Amino acid sequence: MTLIDQVFRSPQLPQILRELNQLCDKEQAARKEFYETITEKDKAELLMDSLFSFSCKVQV
Repeated sequence: MTLIDQVFRSPQLPQILRELNQLCDKEQAARKEFYETITEKDKAELLMDSLFSFSCKVQV
């Protein structure tokens, strides 16, 4: 039985769905804010609610 099957058959399914929806809502809000504030000059990435900024300085 797969994990999905186990979750689907669980009596806790409604609570699991609520928590997953809350996580999805939080991720969507963070992603929206990220895309509204980032510019083309920024070298950044949003991964799992964490902002990673990159600096590409080349020394000659």
